[in-house]
Amino acid sequence: LVSSIFLILSGFLLPIQSMPGFIQEILKYNPFNIASELLRKYFIMGQGFALQNLKVLIIEMFFIGFITIVTYYFTKKNLVKYRGK
Repeated sequence: LVSSIFLILSGFLLPIQSMPGFIQEILKYNPFNIASELLRKYFIMGQGFALQNLKVLIIEMFFIGFITIVTYYFTKKNLVKYRGK
């Protein structure tokens, strides 16, 4: 659900420039928006990822947070399932 909202607000369907200013500020930290901007700068403009340290760090933090939540959820679910036997 959250990733669907992030994808819709990433500029894929609606241009970010047409959104209100406070939403534009929030969308600076949207992982889909950051990833597309990083890839655009890497492939089209020839800039390396080393020049985009903050954006790469934000993507890494979202990834680590997602993996942590998923691991916790499935570990908790499996523990409850096996304790019932």
